[in-house]
Amino acid sequence: LAAADFVHDDICCEGGGCPGPDAAPDPAKAAADTDAELDRTYRAVLDEYASEPGAAAAIRDAQRSWIALRDHDLEALRASWGAVLPADDPRTRRTVLYNSLVEQLNNDRSRFLCDAYLAPRG
Repeated sequence: LAAADFVHDDICCEGGGCPGPDAAPDPAKAAADTDAELDRTYRAVLDEYASEPGAAAAIRDAQRSWIALRDHDLEALRASWGAVLPADDPRTRRTVLYNSLVEQLNNDRSRFLCDAYLAPRG
């Protein structure tokens, strides 16, 4: 089994952790920041498994499936708001609630990737 000898300081499983809700006053920017963090974490995982093509391909497929599920969940959430804030209203994507859920999903996935693929194994 592979173990990460070094994990960059800019991914969630190292140092101070993922950005919190107070990291950026703009909810859409905060959500975008966690999306960028998730991408950095995912790339670190792929780098770790670059010499294991089968594992890298499985991780890549899993990540793509997770992103599709996340996006479907967010669309379902927006649709469930109905008359409160219609799913097709562009303001929906700028709400604090919506973006805090995006942050939560992205941060949870980043932590999972770190725990599952980059944490030392013994």
